[in-house]
Amino acid sequence: MKNKTVLALFIIFAQFLNFAFLDAGLSTLSNIETKDAFASESSYPYEKTFSISAYYSPLPGQSHYVTGSYASDIRLNGRGTNGADGTPVYAGMIAAPKTYAFGTKLYIPGVGMTAVHDRGGAIVDVTDERSRHKYDRLDIWMGYGDKGLTRALNWGLKTVEVTVYGIDATIDENVVIGDYTPDEKNNQEYYYIPEYYEDVPAEAVPERLFSEDLWYLSEGDDVRNLQEYLEKLGYFTGIVNGYFGDETRMAIYLFQKDRGLVDSIADLGAGHFGPGTREALEKEILSRKEELTPRMNLGPSESDSDSDSDSVKKLQKALSLLGYDVVVSGEYDEATEKAVLEFQIDSDVLANASEYGAGYFGPKTLSSLVLKIDQSISGGKIEIPVAYANDEIGVIVKSRQVLTPPLHDDLKIGDSGPEVKRLQQELKNLGLLRIDPTGNYGEVTEHAIFKFQQIHGLVDQKSSQYAGVFGASTRSKMNEIIAEKNYYNKKISEKRISKGQVALND
Repeated sequence: MKNKTVLALFIIFAQFLNFAFLDAGLSTLSNIETKDAFASESSYPYEKTFSISAYYSPLPGQSHYVTGSYASDIRLNGRGTNGADGTPVYAGMIAAPKTYAFGTKLYIPGVGMTAVHDRGGAIVDVTDERSRHKYDRLDIWMGYGDKGLTRALNWGLKTVEVTVYGIDATIDENVVIGDYTPDEKNNQEYYYIPEYYEDVPAEAVPERLFSEDLWYLSEGDDVRNLQEYLEKLGYFTGIVNGYFGDETRMAIYLFQKDRGLVDSIADLGAGHFGPGTREALEKEILSRKEELTPRMNLGPSESDSDSDSDSVKKLQKALSLLGYDVVVSGEYDEATEKAVLEFQIDSDVLANASEYGAGYFGPKTLSSLVLKIDQSISGGKIEIPVAYANDEIGVIVKSRQVLTPPLHDDLKIGDSGPEVKRLQQELKNLGLLRIDPTGNYGEVTEHAIFKFQQIHGLVDQKSSQYAGVFGASTRSKMNEIIAEKNYYNKKISEKRISKGQVALND
């Protein structure tokens, strides 16, 4: 589940960090920006409220990246050498909308006197159509590598009353950012930052929930995990025991049918957990978890838009499922703020209500919430929302109907593999094979096929041509028996439903 958590964090954090692209090549912007063109007020100094987030400069070899890799963090943050006006980065440097000229001095409580030297795609004023905030945006540069990232995440998003002084050479900058020192990059003993993006190491491919196909009659932890996911999604009603039996195969088929991967049990691949089904299941699990994962940077003053309302509802739903007293309304009210604060304290995000970020849903709180949701789903404390695409599937699940897919391959002595194992299981079900399925088509299996052929008039004696060979005619007869078994299983399920033994609306 850890990998699944990392994959979920990438999507949401990318929205947050789509901000300052630090590249000295953008310095030409300073040639066309002047104080008169961009002054947002008629006189200085003046007080103004801003929504302030934070960013950093990634280094190779960090223990953690907010997007999952150095390459992605570089694309989102830039190479981390200079601001857009060419100024070398320094702790407390500000990225601001174009309405604030480069060199504009700002006093930010808790940071100090600083200045604007950078821009960012999401760092816009409140009138910009891209804005999702109630106030103009600012971004504070917090340092290099893991240390800088930690400071940026701890800062989160804050609503702050700032004093704007304009461009004033008589005002000296004086910034204090935690334990930052000018030689921080070198002290972290990482590699040289690449000169160009194409030199950035390739992104690591995230691991899959299931790294390989799972076959009928196989067993182990992967099968157990598969059963747990299918159970949480509402397709599996059997015992979670790590054994890939008939009920597990049926649950896979129901998922495949519900997602349009197969039309009937007779389709090739029905009930088999192969590449297409694995990918579809992983996407489904991720999408269901995202229903409980809001975007970050939410608070009482940041929740006016419809998109914010949807995210607040997700946040409230997640907190409610985790046991916090909150109503799912879409409004970031006092109860929501209180629930977020309680979660922050319970999760060691904050120590008490007096700390910065108390009651606000920022990146650090998001990370803890995603982890808690993941742990709670894995531990069975909360359920993944069940939603069938096809109403018929829900009826079949509740009726506990079990169907068997037909056999598709011709087989003979010397063959081996999952299809042989499937054939052996069918022979065992018919009482013609007394050993447990091995997946090896040996003399015992050959003799069982011969007896099957004799019973159904396909061969007379063992010396007959194709005796003991599971070819087209023998396979057709076996599939007839399987189809008949499926027919009666469906009838039994229909009768159970008609007698009211299955509640369709519960």
